[in-house]
Amino acid sequence: MFQLRLDGHTYAFIAKKADVSRQRVQQLLSPPIAIRDYIVNKNKGLCQVCGIYVGSSGDVHHIGCDKVEQYNDIENLQLLCRSCHRKQHEEKVKLVCTNCSCEFEVYPYDAKRRFANKSGKVFCSLDCLGKYKKGKQSIC
Repeated sequence: MFQLRLDGHTYAFIAKKADVSRQRVQQLLSPPIAIRDYIVNKNKGLCQVCGIYVGSSGDVHHIGCDKVEQYNDIENLQLLCRSCHRKQHEEKVKLVCTNCSCEFEVYPYDAKRRFANKSGKVFCSLDCLGKYKKGKQSIC
């Protein structure tokens, strides 16, 4: 299971291969409680990306390694809030601003918030949205 995870497969894929639930795979591959507690205490309960306090409810993220033996090593783990953890596992998408035509990248979750309305128009900033509504084109 560890090798499949290192190869980039999802918990759901591994669960299907092992004929167990996704939750069970996640439990088996998660670091032991003592290591998890150490990571939380070491970072004073703060997300290591955005700095928000998450306490013991934060997610322990595996940074990445090549060897099964190192998967749950302390150096391979970081404490993240749910939002930052989700972003670590998402690919960014490219969008083009309706107003100024500049290209920018965002995470898929954040892309939904870039729509001014249900028409599907996308804006790189609130400034561009405001200028578009006033009929003025801007260049970023």
